[in-house]
Amino acid sequence: MPPHPSPPSLSPPHRSHPILLLALLLATAEPRAANAAPVRAALQEAGAALDRIDQCLVANPSVAGRYQPLFARYRQLTTEAESLFGIAYESKEARALGCSPAALLRYSHDADRSIARADARLAHTRPRQPGLWIGTMRVCRALVVDVTVGPSEFEPHDRPVVTLKFVPAAREQLARLTAARVGQPLAVRIDGRLITAPVVNEPILGGQIQLSGGADGDEWETIRSAALRPC
Repeated sequence: MPPHPSPPSLSPPHRSHPILLLALLLATAEPRAANAAPVRAALQEAGAALDRIDQCLVANPSVAGRYQPLFARYRQLTTEAESLFGIAYESKEARALGCSPAALLRYSHDADRSIARADARLAHTRPRQPGLWIGTMRVCRALVVDVTVGPSEFEPHDRPVVTLKFVPAAREQLARLTAARVGQPLAVRIDGRLITAPVVNEPILGGQIQLSGGADGDEWETIRSAALRPC
């Protein structure tokens, strides 16, 4: 996520106690680490069941399509868990104990139950407040001084990206957040909905970040509007 030239400044709304507001916003952005172990266990169980399915599909690829939603849900949850807790979730290799239709159904049910359990645990950890969240950091008008939309050389087909420039207190929070996530995905949510999860290549120390418009590249206006919501 490279730096972008700073656009004209947007003045934040007047607040009577801006320092207290910033402290409150940044203090409420910590994940509930107590949920990390149960989420890890559930995702590992789901990964083991999906690994068994994957082994069986080698001999019977024609039925792979029916299991793709399970694999997609698993990938989304592992990405979100990595971005929230800062640790990788890898399944332990599991050997398939048969590949009959009954066995595949059992593996599928095991994966579905484990994924649902992980999702329920993550529901207690996801930021519940409305608005834009970058990882565990709330983003709103009091925390940004610039919000621009424009093309990026790193996005295909000239898709727009949103460039956010933060006030000093939020810059420090962004630097700590991204330093802890190098090499890992960083979830971007709006009103609890996952928009995108770019991998952090290096700590962002300059107080600027570029966000693409999600998998389809068409949510940039939603991101821009969310960043400018009042705190």
